[in-house]
Amino acid sequence: MKNFKDISWKLHSLDKKSIQGTIEFDDGVELSVIAGAKFYSSKIGDATPHPDKFASFEVAVLDKGGKFVTQKFTNEDNEVIGWQSREDIDNIISKIEDYK
Repeated sequence: MKNFKDISWKLHSLDKKSIQGTIEFDDGVELSVIAGAKFYSSKIGDATPHPDKFASFEVAVLDKGGKFVTQKFTNEDNEVIGWQSREDIDNIISKIEDYK
């Protein structure tokens, strides 16, 4: 089973002080996780753009066509959901993997 530690991180393409991570699943679904001053996330460290410097993250789930399907895997009715902990993200990953 995948979890938060399996997210591949890079600097966000629009804001180099922010980070973006993704996990792609076999069915083409992609989990997108971002954090930074312009996103629904919270810092716990200095300004270094690194996952260890954030306590929570903004999350979205997209299908293979790029359409938001976040609501299929969360209790939220939004395209993106904010302030998700590592445990919250692990739970979303589990729901994606279990979805048939």
